Amino acid sequence: MSDVHVVGAGGVGTLRALRRASVAEALSYLALLVATAVKETGGTEVGVSILGPIHGVLYLVFAALVLANKAPLEWSWIRAIMALFIGALPFGGLWLDRRWLAPYDTERDPEVAPS
Repeated sequence: MSDVHVVGAGGVGTLRALRRASVAEALSYLALLVATAVKETGGTEVGVSILGPIHGVLYLVFAALVLANKAPLEWSWIRAIMALFIGALPFGGLWLDRRWLAPYDTERDPEVAPS
């Protein structure tokens, strides 16, 4: 699997789209947690009302890309479901990007490929 071209949700895409979605979802989750903390400490709800739907859409994009790219990455259903679960945790998308997705990114470092 030294040269993986991954299929995205809307057609042909790359592994990089999945990696970007994973990181974007994780960062939006962290921003939502900060906005929630502000709201709960007597601040405004505006951050939650804006970031909540944005985070939801980013998670759905991430989930669609995980499921669409399951076969090209040669992931089992268990691994794909684990990726969806990990992506739902704070910092999970960042961990997933570094631990599970980066080794497949041969465009970035052609000498590194999963064994």
